[in-house]
Amino acid sequence: MQTIVHRTEKASFWERLGAYLIDGVLLAVVFLLVWLVFWVLTMPMYVSEAYTPRAGVGSFPMRFLAGFIAFVYRLSTEWTMDGQTLGKKVLGIRVVKADGSPADGQTLVVRELMFVALLAIPMVSLLVYIANIVLVAGTEKRQALHDLIAKTVVAKA
Repeated sequence: MQTIVHRTEKASFWERLGAYLIDGVLLAVVFLLVWLVFWVLTMPMYVSEAYTPRAGVGSFPMRFLAGFIAFVYRLSTEWTMDGQTLGKKVLGIRVVKADGSPADGQTLVVRELMFVALLAIPMVSLLVYIANIVLVAGTEKRQALHDLIAKTVVAKA
């Protein structure tokens, strides 16, 4: 059995950051629309003097919903668009396995679950962001923590 090794040019820190920001803007618009629908549906409760809001934008249910929307978006686009979210597609980068072969569904699920799980822990998420910046900007393989766990890299498409 012969092992095929794929050569891949890794995406730069700036390409990854750009894709992340594009996806973040898209997700912010979607989440804003979801929040507005929620707000309109619960508006009668807001006009009551006795009502104390419990599901504002920063509440746990809304943060959970935002994380879920981000997870579904990232996984569904990367799964159906050959390892690319819309932001990655714009910048010409994609997620592949560490050996350069295309990322399969199982690999993408692990990668995205780790991405969400690592950022979902309060007070730890800031450390994860810092670690990801250091790893992507300062190492040769340019792998973030979720890439290391899932054995993936972000490469030029």
